[in-house]
Amino acid sequence: MKLLEKRQQLLILLGCLILFGGCGQGRVKENLSGIAVNEGLIRINVDTITRESKINYSDIFDGIEIIALETKEECLIGQVDQLEIVNDTIYILDSFSAKALFLFDLEGRFIRKIGVVGRGPGEFNRPDFFSIDDAKKQIYVLDRNTRRVLVFSNTGEHLKSLTLQGNLIFNQIVFDRDIILVDNLVRDGGSKYWLHAIDLEGNELEKWMDSDVYNKGCTALITVSNNFFKSSYDVKYFKPFSDTIFSIQDRKIKPFLTLESSNRATVDDIAELNKIEDVRELTRSFISFKKLNGISHYIENSKLISFEYRNERLTYSLFRFAQTGEMLGAHMVTDDYTGCFPAQDFIGAYNDFFVSAFDMHGKSLEKLIDNIRDNKIKLSKENYQKLLKVRLDDNPVLVLYKCKDRLN
Repeated sequence: MKLLEKRQQLLILLGCLILFGGCGQGRVKENLSGIAVNEGLIRINVDTITRESKINYSDIFDGIEIIALETKEECLIGQVDQLEIVNDTIYILDSFSAKALFLFDLEGRFIRKIGVVGRGPGEFNRPDFFSIDDAKKQIYVLDRNTRRVLVFSNTGEHLKSLTLQGNLIFNQIVFDRDIILVDNLVRDGGSKYWLHAIDLEGNELEKWMDSDVYNKGCTALITVSNNFFKSSYDVKYFKPFSDTIFSIQDRKIKPFLTLESSNRATVDDIAELNKIEDVRELTRSFISFKKLNGISHYIENSKLISFEYRNERLTYSLFRFAQTGEMLGAHMVTDDYTGCFPAQDFIGAYNDFFVSAFDMHGKSLEKLIDNIRDNKIKLSKENYQKLLKVRLDDNPVLVLYKCKDRLN
């Protein structure tokens, strides 16, 4: 799978351990409580996963379904930067091309576009990230450049804007019950805490993760994927150079999964990265970093957990079946359903499915259709007809992979 997104951009951020407790009221609280012990902590030794190991998607998934997104002038998508499927509605964020949030139904029919570029009420400079309040059907959109979180109804009405106070530089957000968790970019002159909580009026409540203490002292500004994953019952949190995924539930945190290896990075290894100020040089150093250096592209549902990590300069994918604990890990992952190698990154989960977005240009579309005609892919007649209608430069096609319960 790809290490960096298509644009190969470095989003600025670092930090990988959290301390979390109850929210304070009326003042910013520095939370120094310990992380809860998790006797059910999942431990995975990755030293047994070699660069020669291979995985086919048919080992993990039972088949695929297709959602061809409707293509209209008012909903042209250049790139899928973030995707959520909530209450049978597909939310797709295109941060750089369209600079908008698009809503589709599960048949791929366009519902509406949310957001207008600008600096007025209800307008943003660029929508960088979003999170959904399922209960109230409200959407929280982060605009880093104007230091605001804009709140919209599901019908697109702008309800309010939260102006971010203080010296925080926000990278990503996630709505969690009655607070918003925010990644802060640790910079000179700013807050030295990675994670902050604000209330629904924009007031800061708590801060966690002193950058002087956690993540092996790393202050290098790197991330390669979203750092949050919101499931139906908790929020998962993970960062580059961390070997642990944490679970945040009811404002408490505990380690959920940790990677073990004889090739873990040390404080001295990270200290060398901290000295690099040039972004391009830092990117090259990160790619060539030989030690185990963290978790990215985490996704889960009730059947399967999937994420990537880097070790010995290579990217590995790991899959763990939730019910049986069976695992598969490999450097080489082939999507034998679509013929895609390396396989596309997953960008979302919905019920028993993992979701990828395919830009249907030229050979990608032809390869997929050929595999269906050769009976290499079992697709319903309805989905096949949808695919045949897709044309070059149409909106992306969503491919939903149905997760197995266990290895065959």
